[in-house]
Amino acid sequence: CLGAIGSIVAPTFELLLVSRLVWGLGAAAPGALRATIARDLYSGDQMARVIAVMMGVFMLGPVIAPIVGQGILSISSWQWVFGSALILAAVQLVWTRLFGETLDPANRRPLEPMEIVRGFRIVFSNRSTIGYTAALTFGFGAFIVFLGSSQPVIDTIYGRGDEFALWFAVASVLMAVAFFSVNRFIERHGAHRVAVAVTVSTMLSGLVLVILSEMQDGVPGFFVWFVLIAIASSSITLLTPTGYSLGLEPMGHLAGTASGVMGFVSAAGGSLLAAVVDASIVDTVTPMALGYVVYGAIALGFLIWVGAGRRSSETMSEPEVR
Repeated sequence: CLGAIGSIVAPTFELLLVSRLVWGLGAAAPGALRATIARDLYSGDQMARVIAVMMGVFMLGPVIAPIVGQGILSISSWQWVFGSALILAAVQLVWTRLFGETLDPANRRPLEPMEIVRGFRIVFSNRSTIGYTAALTFGFGAFIVFLGSSQPVIDTIYGRGDEFALWFAVASVLMAVAFFSVNRFIERHGAHRVAVAVTVSTMLSGLVLVILSEMQDGVPGFFVWFVLIAIASSSITLLTPTGYSLGLEPMGHLAGTASGVMGFVSAAGGSLLAAVVDASIVDTVTPMALGYVVYGAIALGFLIWVGAGRRSSETMSEPEVR
């Protein structure tokens, strides 16, 4: 709310940037909190299904937000775009109060430096949490390649810049549909198997695109590129609900700390990984396709590594269960 108000009334560009920074810090917090709250209330495959629904709703944002923003600009000044965000932030503030606290009192920890350090040490020493965080990082890197380069690819390489909003909206809708549809597969096969399957799907789609791209001088037909990249992007985004739920599963008492670590590492690391690929995309889509293949393969490697650890843990616990 403070960031939006500052953006509306900022008399200079520098103060506008400061206000946007404050805004960004506040708006970023729910990204960690949503997974934390889900972990407070659910666990395992059920948590993965809940996060998948949340992400499906989240993916509708890129479809709706530009339309709302354009509508506001057509009838009013740019300040009202920030004003609309202020209204949404106020609604969120009220809803937060109504929703209440989800953290079990037994899992509450003091906000002390040594306690925080101990929490980070536990998170970074857990094989499952770190393994899924690494997989998420490379999966996120592949997805950000699409976010960062889809506009220049559509505009510069394919000469369809005036259609970018349309095709980006279509891709976002497809991703939202994937999030809403994955629940039945999580329920039937489990979150880990779904994570492996969607990562393999990403790699295969990227590999087909690499082959077709090389056969056509780095620029396959637009619809071929769009369909394959939409499949790859929709697949790799499904790694988010499954990876988050599995990584947070052993972190019940440290869900907030673990969610923050997973969110920061995957977002920051994924952005750096994507930047490497984005810099290579000039007049061909081959680097984008290779990014999906390579980063997908590395993510799959981490999933297999974590899966082996999960099987070992289950095997060791069987005598105790009997």
